Amino acid sequence: MAIPPKPRFRGRVTYLPGPGGANQPVAGAKIRIWDDDVSGDDTLVSTTANSAGRFNRRAAKDWQDTKTVRLPFGGRVTTPDPTDLPIFMMSIEDPATGQTMTGPFPYVSDSVEVPLVVPWQGAGPALPEIMNINGTSIRLNDSPDEIWTKIKDLAEAGTAITIRFSDAFPAGAKMPFKNGALDYAAMREIACSMIGIDPNSETLQVNPAVEVLIANVAIIFILFVAAPMAFAASVFLMTLGVAILLAVALGYRVEVEQESGGMTGPMEVLVPMVDLKIKLVPPA
Repeated sequence: MAIPPKPRFRGRVTYLPGPGGANQPVAGAKIRIWDDDVSGDDTLVSTTANSAGRFNRRAAKDWQDTKTVRLPFGGRVTTPDPTDLPIFMMSIEDPATGQTMTGPFPYVSDSVEVPLVVPWQGAGPALPEIMNINGTSIRLNDSPDEIWTKIKDLAEAGTAITIRFSDAFPAGAKMPFKNGALDYAAMREIACSMIGIDPNSETLQVNPAVEVLIANVAIIFILFVAAPMAFAASVFLMTLGVAILLAVALGYRVEVEQESGGMTGPMEVLVPMVDLKIKLVPPA
């Protein structure tokens, strides 16, 4: 099939499948298409894709170069250069990530939209918030390291820390509560029995030095590891547990409350995470 002098280039640019799913468009992609010649590159199209990643633009000039030859009996004639082959190249710039790719443009015909996939992933739509640390939102598509960094910075600055969970958090916790607050007497017995310490010792008292750290390890294990949870959330909770341990090592006290404030129940009662508030109180 002969290629017209000024072909129409149609295409749709999408990201490599990733967090945003498949066929996620590269909105606003900057497209340049040119004819790759030995004598130089002739830009045919320079355009911007729409919000769906699509573009549709006719070439601004003929793709095939011309050459002028002398006639045997005088005069000259200009004709298409038969040595100039249609080698269409393109560049795609993604304004969202700043990345650029270059490669051949597989032109088929003026009426065919060519699917173009860039070799990187898009950010994808923001997922729901799962927890909030002093006003900073943590979402499922965020890195768990953000939890560690946020709590570490706050704890090293000696700032009070409040951690809340959203109703999108796919987990609950089994902990003993009494009048809306964690029953520390029951918690002490559970923690001591788990790590083989006499419940009548000073573990979890006001200032028992190393013992309070050991007991908090047990509390965090029960709250964050033994609680039933979705796998996607488990990494976030384990990172949060380690960050809380850091705060405890810096002298913080852990307080766990219920937002609703009224439930009283034993260890077997499953409390939705959205109903929990964890407070890290800095040393006086």
